[in-house]
Amino acid sequence: MNSTTLQAASYNVPVRTMWVAASSYRRATSRTFRGGNSVYVHPLCPPCLCGDKGSKLGCPLILPALTTLDFGLIDSWYHDDGVDESLFATVMTDMINSSTLPRERGLGYALVGGLAITLVAALIGALFVYWFVTVQQGPAPADLLPADVQLYASLSPTLSDVPEQPRIERALNEVFGLTMPSDAAANVAALLGVDLDSDVVTWIGSDIAVVVRDFTPVTRDVAADLVTNGEVLVFLASRNDPQARLFLEKHLTVRRNRGETINEQRVGEAIIYSGELNSPLRAVGLIEHYVVFSNRQEALIDLAAGPDRPNRLADLPAFQQFRETIAAVRSGAIYTDGSPESEAARAAVRAWLVQMLGPQ
Repeated sequence: MNSTTLQAASYNVPVRTMWVAASSYRRATSRTFRGGNSVYVHPLCPPCLCGDKGSKLGCPLILPALTTLDFGLIDSWYHDDGVDESLFATVMTDMINSSTLPRERGLGYALVGGLAITLVAALIGALFVYWFVTVQQGPAPADLLPADVQLYASLSPTLSDVPEQPRIERALNEVFGLTMPSDAAANVAALLGVDLDSDVVTWIGSDIAVVVRDFTPVTRDVAADLVTNGEVLVFLASRNDPQARLFLEKHLTVRRNRGETINEQRVGEAIIYSGELNSPLRAVGLIEHYVVFSNRQEALIDLAAGPDRPNRLADLPAFQQFRETIAAVRSGAIYTDGSPESEAARAAVRAWLVQMLGPQ
């Protein structure tokens, strides 16, 4: 037997005596006090009083109001000569009258508790949104690009993180003097081999840019010259990288099914895919939370090296001034280095967009 004793009031009561009385009384009350008087659970039990038995039986020390307690009845249900009913009654009385017993709480406590839970849940939600936004937002394209960019055309900033079609149409008109045909969305979807609503809208952000560098026009076919004698990059911001990867998988599967050979090259955490298209869509990769297309695989490999390198476009004072004033423009904005090649690049991008947005 366990000879450990429990100090209650001024009495030393054997633990086994308390357990016998409590367990016997539990059976008694289950027959006598259903729906009757108030029931309390003493804070010392379990495990201090019941030990392993309490955890197995699920029996905390259940005590109804003393006015209905017949301590002789306990001993009559479970005989144990070591139980002193008067001593047990006195000890139980001290326990119930002690300040350690839980007290009933009113509606005010419930309201305060509910408010506290709501505030904690709101704080956790805010922290998750902050984490999701900051993790999914990478460096700006200008932080990744070399300084020798000839043309940088982009949508102007907006409070919305989703690019609306009317805004894209206005930007193309303001920057390139281009009017989108009514079936432009369907033509782009057919070119990419995806559904825009289910495969693109789920991840694309409002930060969209077209970049040209190393361009030298040779012929009058400026759109062809752009691919063969220049470097083009199309940046599409990703709000949801897992969805962007699903888009890439579907897009590349369609290209393979069309008979195109797709090569893969891992650069750090990015995978660069390169095909055989004679267009700025030849190579593609998910880099720093952007889906980036380019006519040159080498351009994407350079981007994958990340920001924080010298001689970046973002370091140029002229581009910094452009970025500071970009919010003042309407829907689209364009930066050029002022060279004759940059104006030729502008005409070449316009010609390529006409081809891409038209019937395929």
